[in-house]
Amino acid sequence: MARELLKNEHVKLAVKHADKKGWNPLHFAVKWRNKVLTELLLEQNMNIVYMQDNEGRTALHIAAADGSWQIMETIIKRYPDCSELVDNKGQNFLHYAVNWRRLFTVIRIMRNQSVAHLFNEKDDRGNTPLNLRNYYMFFFPLMNRLRREATALKFAYAKSEDSNTTLMTQVIKLALNSN
Repeated sequence: MARELLKNEHVKLAVKHADKKGWNPLHFAVKWRNKVLTELLLEQNMNIVYMQDNEGRTALHIAAADGSWQIMETIIKRYPDCSELVDNKGQNFLHYAVNWRRLFTVIRIMRNQSVAHLFNEKDDRGNTPLNLRNYYMFFFPLMNRLRREATALKFAYAKSEDSNTTLMTQVIKLALNSN
């Protein structure tokens, strides 16, 4: 039914419009975790994926906050440059996954080398998604999980301020040694 509706010229135009919060139909489809509707909207209008709400969030930010990995994967595969967009606070979608404590989403993102570099991106306050302030609240369980995975060290590259070793390498070594 949605596919038929999207053939209507008036509906095609409405897809681009946002509500008073700046949310367009793609934001809602992602929030409702409706992968089929998300894919239909992306097929209909490629620019909709770059539209930001009043807080600067794209549909990818919403998917990350909700831990909707399949929808995130769909968006990133079709529009990889969308992952570079930041909100009004300078936060990318990885900041959202971490701040909302989406452990399994973060693990999956770490496995995707096309976006893993974003773990080094700082927001307007200078915080990366892997900031140490998040470590005690979020990353200790993550490191316990990752220490069982051989792939974890491939993604340990977030630069530490005080040495040539990487922050993630230090955290992983700490997790490996804390048995």
